[in-house]
Amino acid sequence: MLSGTNIPLPNAQQLNNVTVNGANDIFTVQQAGTYELEYHVCLTAEIFVSSRLLVNGTMLTDSEVTPLTSTDYLTRKLTTVNLNAGDTISLQLYGLLGVATLVGNDSTKATSLSIMKK
Repeated sequence: MLSGTNIPLPNAQQLNNVTVNGANDIFTVQQAGTYELEYHVCLTAEIFVSSRLLVNGTMLTDSEVTPLTSTDYLTRKLTTVNLNAGDTISLQLYGLLGVATLVGNDSTKATSLSIMKK
């Protein structure tokens, strides 16, 4: 995971003009426009790991969260980006030499990604 691993998100998705691949880790917008992106990553243990959003495989710079200490929660609120129809979005963890375990999807603190067209 040192270079980055896409995070599969829960199956209970409410998608509007966004499609998702079978692994639930790459989201494709169907309409061009300005989008607000927000994510929360909840881990079962505190570890030293970073998170980021990728658009078409390239890091969205202002979406990166790089904590100074170990943590079990990473969040980035309201990153605004202009997207074209067909652009892809993925959420990644990176910078960890080891394994990160997400809190289960049935928890109120489940990992999430919000993609909202303005």
